[in-house]
Amino acid sequence: MEMTELGKIFSSKVNRTTFAFLQSQLTQQSKKKRGRSYTLEDKVLGLLLMKHNPRGYKLLQKVFALPSQKILMAALRKVPFEDRMDGLEDDGAYRTTRIADHAMVLMLKGVSKKWKQPIAYFFMDCGMKSPNMAKYIKAAIHEVQAIGLKVVVTMCDRFNKPTINLLVEESKSELARKGEQHQTYSFFINGREVMPLYDSPQFIKFIKRHSQQYVEWRRETYEVAKWEHIIKLYELDRELEHGIDPTDVNVSDYRMMNPLTDAHMYPNVIVFPRQGEQTANFLLFVDRLFESVSGSLITPAGGKLLKRTVQSNSPHCAFWMEAIQVLKTIKYRKNGGREYVPPIITNWIVTLDGLLNLWRKLQVVRFEFLLTRNLNQDAIEKLFGPSSNCEDDDTEGALDCFKVFLLDNPEHEMHGVFAHSEASVSE
Repeated sequence: MEMTELGKIFSSKVNRTTFAFLQSQLTQQSKKKRGRSYTLEDKVLGLLLMKHNPRGYKLLQKVFALPSQKILMAALRKVPFEDRMDGLEDDGAYRTTRIADHAMVLMLKGVSKKWKQPIAYFFMDCGMKSPNMAKYIKAAIHEVQAIGLKVVVTMCDRFNKPTINLLVEESKSELARKGEQHQTYSFFINGREVMPLYDSPQFIKFIKRHSQQYVEWRRETYEVAKWEHIIKLYELDRELEHGIDPTDVNVSDYRMMNPLTDAHMYPNVIVFPRQGEQTANFLLFVDRLFESVSGSLITPAGGKLLKRTVQSNSPHCAFWMEAIQVLKTIKYRKNGGREYVPPIITNWIVTLDGLLNLWRKLQVVRFEFLLTRNLNQDAIEKLFGPSSNCEDDDTEGALDCFKVFLLDNPEHEMHGVFAHSEASVSE
């Protein structure tokens, strides 16, 4: 079979990136290392692999004909950037003599289609001050609006809440001067409302951290969730040879069963305190809450309706309105008895309220569904993920990762090669 016929067969079976890689291997492996020539696609793929895992790339070089690190770095240096980063704090407008130990990136991400694009980066010492960050966010949104894009939400973690508060308060003051009231937790840029959301995956981590105390919350009546119930169930599961069978768990008061007289009558039943049911209710509520903000399926799996995309007939809006009322009742209690409400609960309320407003606006412009799974910081974490594996953990290494991410852009066939491999709805 001739190579042209073989190429036609492969080109119809694999995507363009895979086909280009196979072509490169067929033409380059028989050559000596110094006699090999690589295309731009070869170099971009090599950069992506090397930045994600330098050690793994060295292993792949022993098997495949891949560009050397020297060739890849030379190609990276050709990306047109103002190259004056030398490890010092620099936000583009002002440069100091302090050593930079933090990086901040502003990125755009599509709501209706799956695309993302970093638009700005900053290096700083001990993080950026809230007033400066608010100024740069406003400037970025203003420039994005100028090219015809509509910014509807911002996404950040809990540490940027002071910045969001500044933007909201500024909008409130501007509207008050005009004699108008600001009803929602949002801000305005050039008269267009922008709703702040907080990264939902981080919510679970901080809920777990705070839930190692007592949690009081209200549905029909006040209930109490305790971390000790989870520990008890975990220990029982470890003790049993085949783990806990849900049908063997009996939630009841200890007084309802006498361990001495009734144990022989119910040898397979695990007696659990009645209050453990309240803990289970709280965990189920948190589980449904997270599912509602991470939906990516048109058809729900396993009957979990909240894991689907938000649609006009889905239960998301009703659940979010109910969840907001429940969240307002949640109080944590430390061992000493002092009650407190952690900021993460307030952030949940802000996010759910923002999602409700966002869906109302999207329905006006005839959106058929919303993928809540796309409303998180995964894209930013993907950008910074390779930098944790880079051998140069400094501003130069971070800038190289930024350049590699730019090369892996939506208009390039290799875009999304390293995206999370979970089933989701296409554009």
